[in-house]
This record gives sequence, C-alpha cells and structure tokens, in this order.
Amino acid sequence: MATNTKATANPKNSVITIPKVAIKSSGPDLSKHPIANSIETLISCVTDIAWALSVAVPHAQKTQIRFMRKLAARQRKNLEAIKKSNGSEQAEAIAGVLETARNVDMLLASKMPDAIVRGLFIQLFCEFDNYTGNLIRSIATLDESKFFHLKREITIGELKSLPTIDALKNDLLEKEIENLRRESYPKQFQTLEKDYELTLTKFDEWTDFVEASQRRNLFTHVGGIVSDQYISVCSANGSDSKKLKPKGSQLSLSPEYFFRACEVVEITGIMLGHTLWRRIFPAEHNLANSHLNHLVYEKLRTQNFRGALRLSEFGLSPVITKQTSGVDRRIRVINKAIALSRLNGSKSATDYLNTEDWSDTLRDFSLARAVLEERYSDAAQIMRKIGKEGELVTESAYRNWPLFFNFRKQQEFLEAYLDVFGYSFGSTITSDLPDADEVTTTANNKQSEAPKSAKSRAQPKKQKTTDTVLTQ
Repeated sequence: MATNTKATANPKNSVITIPKVAIKSSGPDLSKHPIANSIETLISCVTDIAWALSVAVPHAQKTQIRFMRKLAARQRKNLEAIKKSNGSEQAEAIAGVLETARNVDMLLASKMPDAIVRGLFIQLFCEFDNYTGNLIRSIATLDESKFFHLKREITIGELKSLPTIDALKNDLLEKEIENLRRESYPKQFQTLEKDYELTLTKFDEWTDFVEASQRRNLFTHVGGIVSDQYISVCSANGSDSKKLKPKGSQLSLSPEYFFRACEVVEITGIMLGHTLWRRIFPAEHNLANSHLNHLVYEKLRTQNFRGALRLSEFGLSPVITKQTSGVDRRIRVINKAIALSRLNGSKSATDYLNTEDWSDTLRDFSLARAVLEERYSDAAQIMRKIGKEGELVTESAYRNWPLFFNFRKQQEFLEAYLDVFGYSFGSTITSDLPDADEVTTTANNKQSEAPKSAKSRAQPKKQKTTDTVLTQ
C-alpha cells in the first residue's frame, strides 16, 4: 500500500493497529470455495512458519547472549567478593561462583535456536499433511461421487456405532485420508495420479520436495542422521546420488535451506490443488483461473517476486492455459513481466514482453506495457484515453496493482490521475484512513477480545485484497 501513515499504538496495552485503506473488491467470491480455502490455508500456515523462524531464532540468540553477559557480570562480582571477604561472606561468594559456572555450562550446551528450527521444519510438513486431508475433503464436499469407489470391511459392531449413512461415508473418507498419509509422499502422489489419471510429479520442485520431506523424517526419528532410505528415496526421485551426503552424516537446516523448503512446500501444494481442481471439476475452470490470478497478485503485492514469477510460469503452462481465456493469459503474462522487472530490471521485462504478439489488444495492456518499459509519458497519455474505468484497469488498480509501483512515483502519473479523476492521487489515500481516535478504539476492542495469555502478542487481522485486473 502506497502510504506513509504511521501505525498508532496503545502504549498501555501494548497493542499496535496499523491503519489500512479500504479496498473495494470485485469478481467472484472464492473465500468459501473449499479447494480455494484449503490452498489459502496452506499458504497462510507456511507464511506463519517462515515468519516464526525469522522472529524466534534471532530472539533466542539475543536472549542467550543477554543471559551470558549477565552471568559474566555476576561471576566478576562473585570473584571480586571472594578476594575482599572472608568467613561466611566468602563462602557465599564461592557458592555463587560455582552456581554461576553451572549456569554458564548449561547455557553453552543449549541448542535452543536449533530446536526452534527443527520444530518448525517438522511442523512445515505437518501442515502439508493437513492440507492433503483438507484437499480430499474439499473434493468430497463438491462431489461425493468421486469417492464412491472406496471399499473397506466393516464389522456389525462398527456399523451399529455409526448412526447415519452420512456418518458411514465420513468414516470411510477419513480412513482413506489416514491410509494415504501413512504412505511416503512419492506414493501419495502416485495414488492420486492413478485415481485421477493425470501427472503430478513432473515439475521443477519435485526433487527438492521429496528430499526435504525425507530430511523431515530423519529429523523426526533419528536426529538428522542420513540413512539408506533417505539416499534411496531421494535418488529415485531425481536427486544426484553423488551430491547426497553419505550414510551416517549429520544433515543441517540452514536458514537458506529452511526458507527454500517453505517455498517448495507452498508451490507444491498450490500446483497440486489447482491441477486436481481443473481435472476433477473442469466446469469450474473460470473460478480456478480467477483464484490463481489472485494468488499471483498477492505475491506481487507482498513483494514476493520470486513466488509470483513461479506461479505465473505455472499459470502459463500448457496444462493450465488450455482452459484459460485470452484475457486471463495476458494478465499472467503482464504479472510475470512485473516479477521479472522487479527481480532483474526493466530490460528483462521488455525482452519477455517482446516475445508476445500484442496486436489488437486492449488499451489496458498497452498501458501495462508502457509502464513496464518505463515509457511514462506514453503511459500517462494512455491513462487519459482509458478514462475513469477501462476494460480491466480501474481507479482501485492505480492504487493497488503492483504494476504501477514505480509509475505512481512519477510526476506524469500524478498529473494524468488528476486529469482523469478530478482530484489528486494523494487525497484518495488519506481520505480512507481512520483517524487516531478510531484506531485507538479498535486497539482497545482487540485487546478486550484477545485471550489473556495472548494480549502481549496480539496482531492486527490480515486484510485480504483483490482487484478487478485479476478477477475477470
């Protein structure tokens, strides 16, 4: 959001509420669609885990350093007391030295940051397991006939304990999910491929996903020591056996590896969900396309340009584009160009855009190209021609679409915006912000609603945004 408004805090209760501009969303409402909701829940969980690592580990390290400094100061004091005292006072100081030494040894032996990393890494795959269960339940919710093939022996006693046919169906479904989860991820994906007659493992992240999942198993059961099974499964799924550590080696979890694993788990989940969605419910391809566009938009909005680039590439793959309109495809091309521009510079975006045929396209796309190619005078003229609302670009898009991130800073944009809408761009931002009293009241309300044990860590609720540009 392009605003410099400062967060308003309630010092007494230590709650911070960040004012946000109200954004009018449009397009299909996917918030209650079970598959879309399952995918977004996974994304949220992975984001929280990555965030938790970036917050908790530095805090743990700083805490250890702070304690060590306190112990060092205490030890100096005790040693000084031994020199200057005698009798009971000296004995007390000696006892203090010994106790402080024990505490130092305990602190030096502590691996609290490592414990945090391992716990969060294991949790990452727990969330993926939860996601696969939610995905299967979502499919059953949309069409229970997809699970009419389920077979299981059931005793009379078990049958009597289930009051209705629906309860029996739910029991069978949960047993199916449980059986699937017992298998390794390669076998899980093979089962889904067989059930729905499609390919699910031919993507760039598959080898990294399998390796990370096997590493999770090692940290869960044997402290990260390489086993024959780890080498065998990783090699069978694309890993170079010569680059894998030998049996008995200790694996690590560096921050770079951890965050890459988060990316891999997230993209694997998104692609799995969207591939199944389109395969099982082809009539919903418009909904699926809108949701995928929204996910790319959110990556751009939060400046996760690598994630936006990868999702755009997935959205432009043949298996997806065969059920995609020309406009949706163009949107993905533009969003991919935005990601390329922010990652590698405007020339990278221009080179990519030049691979497309842009003849006979909407003015909106001509505007996007001009902005990405940094032809700001041309972009301003196209803005004036489009007027207050184009086929895709709206006033909300000028305020929120990451396409205009740099353009919004240019004088050409500010002048064109004033010409088109009759008021300055800055006034549209500040007019929607709550005043200080409103923010303080909101903070107090949040504080009263929060559980007592969580008051000190209450966070503002996440605000989802959508844009017409991405939901056509």
